[in-house]
Amino acid sequence: MEILANQKDGVIIIEIEGELNLMSAEAVKECFEKYIKQKSYRINLDFLKLEFMDSTGIGLIIEMSNRLKQLNGNLVIVNMNSDVKNLFGIANLLEILKHFKTIQEAEEFFQK
Repeated sequence: MEILANQKDGVIIIEIEGELNLMSAEAVKECFEKYIKQKSYRINLDFLKLEFMDSTGIGLIIEMSNRLKQLNGNLVIVNMNSDVKNLFGIANLLEILKHFKTIQEAEEFFQK
């Protein structure tokens, strides 16, 4: 698993490549915590290269989203493949979490 992070227009973009599971969740959480400590409360998770996610990954996404909401921030997800989107649908998370098809849609959301 690889994590790439950069900033654009005040939004942190975290790209996750590979699998988000029990073995990799801690690294993603550490990346997230790093930006929270820097008071960056607008985070975009890019799942374009995400191949697999298990329940540990789902729990982490929910935890991150709730934490940002407490800080008046936002977590959005972009580029979900059909397997991940189905998983989120089964868990009823598509109604709870902000998600967009493209990075451009997420950028428009953050500009509002």
